[in-house]
Amino acid sequence: MRPGVTEGAVTGTGRLPASRRHNEAVDPGRIERRALQTWIPHTVWHRAGTVRRLLRVTLEAGAKAARLAPRLPPTEPDEPPGRTVFDVDAQTLMDALEAIGAEPGEAAVAETLLDQLLEHTGARYGALLLKSGSGLRVAAQRAETPELFVSTSAVGVDDGELPLARLRDVLRDHQSYTVRDATALSEGAVSRRRRDAKRLSLLGVPLVSGGTCLGMAYLEDDRGGGAFDVGRRRLVEVLCAQAAKAIVNARLFARIDASRQELSAFNAVLEQRVEERTRALEHNYAALARLERQVAADAERQRLISDLHDGLGSQLLTTMRLLERSELDGQGALLSIRDCVADMRLLLDAAGSDANDLLAVWASLRERWSAQLAACGLATRWSLQTSLESIEVEPRRLLSLMRVVQESLSNAIRHARAGSVEVVLRCDERVIELTVRDDGIGCDGTERSGRGLVNMSRRAAALGARLLIEAAQPGTRVWLTCPVAAPPA
Repeated sequence: MRPGVTEGAVTGTGRLPASRRHNEAVDPGRIERRALQTWIPHTVWHRAGTVRRLLRVTLEAGAKAARLAPRLPPTEPDEPPGRTVFDVDAQTLMDALEAIGAEPGEAAVAETLLDQLLEHTGARYGALLLKSGSGLRVAAQRAETPELFVSTSAVGVDDGELPLARLRDVLRDHQSYTVRDATALSEGAVSRRRRDAKRLSLLGVPLVSGGTCLGMAYLEDDRGGGAFDVGRRRLVEVLCAQAAKAIVNARLFARIDASRQELSAFNAVLEQRVEERTRALEHNYAALARLERQVAADAERQRLISDLHDGLGSQLLTTMRLLERSELDGQGALLSIRDCVADMRLLLDAAGSDANDLLAVWASLRERWSAQLAACGLATRWSLQTSLESIEVEPRRLLSLMRVVQESLSNAIRHARAGSVEVVLRCDERVIELTVRDDGIGCDGTERSGRGLVNMSRRAAALGARLLIEAAQPGTRVWLTCPVAAPPA
C-alpha cells in the first residue's frame, strides 16, 4: 500500500464494515461530510485561522462538485462492492492545498498541481491543459517515461496526442470524466499515442473558478483497470478547485504587475519628456533673458545718445556759434562750459549704479552744485523732506527731474542776479515735489523765448508733471510736482 493511502475512509478511524465502505464509495458527499466532522476538530481546528479557512473553503468546493456527480454521463459503472476508498489524511491534504495556493505564477501552479496529483494518485502521466483561444495548450506535464510526453507547440494539442473529443465534453459541461479501461470503449476514447496500451484508465477534471472553465487536469494510468476510483477522483477535484483559484489569482497578479510595469514605463517616458521640456524652457528663458538684456542695453544707449544730443551737444553748439559771432564774452563762455560739465556729470550720475535712487542722485547733485553756486557768490540752502531711505524712480524720469533743477539753478546764476537760492525736495511713495527759489529780479515765466524755459516745460510734460514758474516777491519760484511712477500710456 502506497504512503498516504489508508483502508479506512478517514485516518485513525480503523477499517469500516464492507457495506459502509461501499456506501461511502458510491456517495462522495458522505465522505466530505465525514471529513468536515472528523478532520477539522482533531487535526486542523487548532492551526492558524487562515489555514482553517483555506481548508474549509476548498472542501466545500469539493462537496459542491460531489453533488454534481449523479448528473455526470454514465461513462463507467459505480465502484463495485468491497472496493477500498482511496484517501489521504487531513495534514497531507492541507499541505497539498497550501503548496498549490502558495505559488505566485501560473506556470508554478501548474507544475505544483501535477506534482501533487501524480504523488497522491499514482498516475503514470499527467498534464494540465489550459484554454488557449479555441484550442488547448499544455501548461505542464509529468510522465514516468519520456515516450509518454505530449509534444507541445504554439498551435496546441491535436487528436493524435490526447482524446480531445472526450476532453472537450469536460470543458463544456464542467464535469469530471472517468474511464476505468479506455481500451474497451469505442474509437476516440484512446489517442493514437496510447493505442498500444492493454488497459488504460483515464481521468479528466475541469478547473472551474467563478463559473468559468480555465482548463482541465488529465491523468493516465496503464497498470490496471479502475486506477482512478471515487476517492482519487474526489482528491483530484479538490486539488483542481484550489489550483483554479490559484491560477485566477496568478493571472490577476500578472495583470497587476504588467500594469505596474506599463505605468512605470509611462512614468519614465513622462519624466523624460518633462525633463526635455524643462531643458527647452530653460534654454528659451535664457535666450529671452539675453534678448531682454540686449534690448535694455540698446535702449540705454539710445537714451544716452538722445540726452547727449539734446543736452550737452546742443549747449556746446550754441556756445560755439555765440563765440563765432562775438556775441558771448569770456564770462558767458565760462558759464556755458560749466553748464556743459554739469550736464555731463548729471548724465554720469544717471548711468551709475544708483541710477534709479532719487535720494542718491539728489545727494550727488547737491554736492556738485553747492560748490558751483558758492563760486558764483550765491548762498544756498538745501532741504530734503522725506521719511524714506530710498525712492526708486525710472532712470529716464530721474534724469529729467534733475535737469529741471539744474536748469532752474543755471537761470538763477545767469539771469536772476540773485544773492541766495533755496532748493527743497519733498517726496513720499507716490509723489515728488521740487521747489527752487531765488531772491533775484524775478520772472513769472510768461515769456517763453528762452530755450531753458522751453526745455523745462517739455520735460515736465514728458514726466506727466505739473510745472509752475512764478514771481516770488522777491525773486522767482520754480515748482514741479509729479508721480513717482510713470503714468500709464
